[in-house]
Amino acid sequence: MKDVAAAFAGKRVLVSGMDAALTADLTEIFRSAGATTVASGDADLLVASPAASSHADPSRPLLVVGPLADLPQGRPAEHFDFVIAPPLRGDEVLLRGFRLLTGSRQTAAGDTPTVLAVDDDATTTAIVRAVVTRNGMTCHVATNGRQALESAKAIKPSLIVLDVNMPYIDGFEVLATLQNDSETAHIPVMMLTSVQQESDIVRGFGLGAADYVVKPFNPMELLARIKRLVRKD
Repeated sequence: MKDVAAAFAGKRVLVSGMDAALTADLTEIFRSAGATTVASGDADLLVASPAASSHADPSRPLLVVGPLADLPQGRPAEHFDFVIAPPLRGDEVLLRGFRLLTGSRQTAAGDTPTVLAVDDDATTTAIVRAVVTRNGMTCHVATNGRQALESAKAIKPSLIVLDVNMPYIDGFEVLATLQNDSETAHIPVMMLTSVQQESDIVRGFGLGAADYVVKPFNPMELLARIKRLVRKD
């Protein structure tokens, strides 16, 4: 978590719209990473309830803590992320804040969003395909890292949902290869993995991942994250 701590060191985090208990939890989480939480004024990162987020500066990085149904609409996707809470997972709060403070993303072009699901587990790809196609998007499937790289160049998807543990080439190597190729570097990649170690999540963000979801995942959360990455602002 050294990269995370470095990103937060000396930063001001504005916490808005939370109850006292949640504010205390967030204060402790950000304090552990070297940041200072404030209740008003200028800040490097905004952390708000869904209700309070509607009044937040749209140009500032925003982390919303609250249920899916109440997420804000119309914000620039690169400035926005969310955590379903409570209970809060400190590592997830910090890592999503880290992505907002340090990351950048460009969305792929195209009228109908196309998702490339990459996983050697047929059940997982079936769930991703169902989530995607039921919501008006097109889904292609690759079952290993080699197929993923070939399909990414051929299809130019709007988003790649990429598993970490796969045959031939793992997800981290696939991600690094995609990011180093001018034909695919613009495609946002969501890491989909059962690996919950913080170092692996940070590694994914460091290589250029736009988001991550840990298995087993909630299909509605997966859909919300996919929509956030493929929508045009």
